[in-house]
Amino acid sequence: MGDFIATTFHDKVVDAGGELVVVLLPLEIEVVQEFFDLALIDSILSNHNDILCINLYDKFRNAPDEPGSYYWSNDTHYNSKGYQFVANELYRWIKPKANISIIANQ
Repeated sequence: MGDFIATTFHDKVVDAGGELVVVLLPLEIEVVQEFFDLALIDSILSNHNDILCINLYDKFRNAPDEPGSYYWSNDTHYNSKGYQFVANELYRWIKPKANISIIANQ
């Protein structure tokens, strides 16, 4: 089923003239407790050379600060520090592929 969904999304995006990029954003519980629930999705997408998957799990696990510091203390959403971290990681991916000049906080 996962392969069918991935192929369907890919084909629709390509038909519209785009490139499918999937970003896997881990929840706090996945990062803090080292349990990656999106591993199955990552596995399915790794079988599709025509779908780019940006998996931020390892980036969060290896981040310079304590993993829980990127999330609100009362829910699983990113706080401003977490969103900045995601933005910087996506910028690192986008910058070499596009002719843009955006200043990102490093």
